[in-house]
Formats: sequence, C-alpha cells, structure tokens
Amino acid sequence: MWKREFIPDDDDLYRRIHPRDYNRKTGRISPGAFILRKRKGERALSTNWSKYTTPQKTSLDPNTGRRFYVGALCVEVPRHQELEVIHTPTRKNRGHSSITGQRLIDSNFLIADILAENCRPVITSI
Repeated sequence: MWKREFIPDDDDLYRRIHPRDYNRKTGRISPGAFILRKRKGERALSTNWSKYTTPQKTSLDPNTGRRFYVGALCVEVPRHQELEVIHTPTRKNRGHSSITGQRLIDSNFLIADILAENCRPVITSI
C-alpha cells in the first residue's frame, strides 16, 4: 500500500466527468459532476492527483473500460471552501485522492457550483 502524502495547493486534481455533466457546445462542466451520490453513501468526491496520473489515465474507468471526460481542479479551490483534500491511495491507484468536509455534505449544491465553475476541461472528446 502507498503512503499518504500532503497534496500542495498548486497541484491539480483530475475528476472524471460523466457525459451528461459536460456541455460540448459551451465547454462547461455542470455542477452535477460534483454532487455527492448520497444514495450510494458517498461522503467524499473521488479524484486523482496529477502527481501520479494523467488526464488520459483518469478518463478510463478500469472496472468497465468506459471513457469519460476529465476536468482539472486546482487543489486550492476546495481548500478555500473549507474542504479537505486528502491523498487516499489504493492498491491500484496511487494518485487517488478525496475531497471531503462537512460543507460538502451540508451545502452540496453551493459547493458543487463553485467547484464546477473552477474546473478546467482537459479531456473533451471520448
């Protein structure tokens, strides 16, 4: 297992974006890409730290082989929203990281809007 590391504010987090949450005409990512799926028990947003992966690797779902759009979010953005960015590596994904915090749970729609507004599309064709 990989050791947890501190993720610097200037680094990027890559977030897989479902096709319904990316508008190809405007190039904008929908806040829906940052909404917790509470029915599935989510308490954190899953991301990949740019230090250990690429947008291309993030685009591919290793379980299904399906490709997704990818957005890049600077670490300082969620931290400025009083959220935690934690390196949570797994056996198969050294760069796995989580965005978590009470504000994400309590103000999910507001936070989702802020994160989407600051997320840069990096994979825009699948």
